Amino acid sequence: AEKTLADLLKVYPNDAQLWSEYGNILSSLDDYSGAINAYKKSLSLLPENDKNNWSIFYALGVTYDQNGEKDKGEDILLKALEMSDRDAIVLNYIGFSWLEEGKNIDEAGNMIYEAYNKYPLEGHIIDSLGWLFYRIGNYEKAVEYLEQASDMNPANAVISDHLGDAYWMNGRKNEALFQWNHSLVLKEDADMINHKTIKAKAENGLLNVKVLKLKDENLIKN
Repeated sequence: AEKTLADLLKVYPNDAQLWSEYGNILSSLDDYSGAINAYKKSLSLLPENDKNNWSIFYALGVTYDQNGEKDKGEDILLKALEMSDRDAIVLNYIGFSWLEEGKNIDEAGNMIYEAYNKYPLEGHIIDSLGWLFYRIGNYEKAVEYLEQASDMNPANAVISDHLGDAYWMNGRKNEALFQWNHSLVLKEDADMINHKTIKAKAENGLLNVKVLKLKDENLIKN
C-alpha cells in the first residue's frame, strides 16, 4: 500500500486526499516523521481553516503525540476539537491523554463525559470513562464501566489491562491476574500496552497506586 501510494503521488503530487492516506499508511508503519510530513503536505493543498479538514488535523495531532512531541500534538488536537464542533473521538483522545498525564483532571473528566453522552455505546469511550473513575479512586464504578467496555471490545489489550487494575483494587485478585495475562496475548491496541509493566503487576500486584483529585466533586455524581 505504501509503494502504491508513493507511486500515485508521483503522478498526482497535488492530491490532498492521497497525501492524507499516505500519512495514514506511514503512521501505521510507525514512521511518524514521514506521516507528519504527509499530513502537513495534505493540509497545505487544502483551503486554510476549512472545518471539513478537521480529521487531518486530528491525525496530525495524534501522530505528533505518538512521536513524542506532545506540546505540538496538543495544540493541533485542540484545533481539531474546535474545527470538528467537539467531535466525540477528539474529546475522548484529549481527555484520556490528560488523564494519563495527570493534568487538567476536571477538564479531562468533562471531555470524557461529553464524549460518552454523544456516543454511549462506543467501547473506547466507555473504557475512558471507567478509567476516569479508576484514576480518582472510585473502583466499583470503574469496574462497572470497564466491564461494559470489555464486553464490547473483548479483543482489546488496553481495556483488558484496565479492567485487571480495577479488579485488583476491588480485591478481585484472581480476575485481575486473568485480565492482565489475557491482555498480553490480545492483538487490538497491543502496541499501546507495556508488556514489562503488566508482567510485573501479574507477579507483584499493584503497588503505589496514585489517586487523582477532582476539584468539582459534582462531576462524579452523574
